[in-house]
Amino acid sequence: MKLVLPFTLSEKGNELVYREYLAYRMFEYLSPYSFRARFIRVVLSDLHGGRQHELYCILLEDKEETQARLGGTEVKVYNPAPESLDATQLALVGVFNT
Repeated sequence: MKLVLPFTLSEKGNELVYREYLAYRMFEYLSPYSFRARFIRVVLSDLHGGRQHELYCILLEDKEETQARLGGTEVKVYNPAPESLDATQLALVGVFNT
C-alpha cells in the first residue's frame, strides 16, 4: 500500500489530504477503474522531543493489487492516439487531473 501524508504538520496540510481523499472516493464512485483509498489518522511521536503530531493520511491500494482486481496489466505508452482510449474514462480522468 501507498501512504499519502500531508506536506506540512498543520491543519491546512490535513485539510488538503482530506480533499484529495474525497477526490479519490468520488472517482471510485464514478468509475470501476480506480485506486481504492482509505482515510486514516496517524499519530507520530518525536522520540527526542516528546511531541506528538496527529496527521490525517490516505492509504492507497497498491498498483499491483489494482491490476489484479481489474484483471489488467501496466502498459507504458507515451503519447497514445486519442482514438485508442476509452472516451468516457478519458473525460473522467481529465476532470480529476485538473
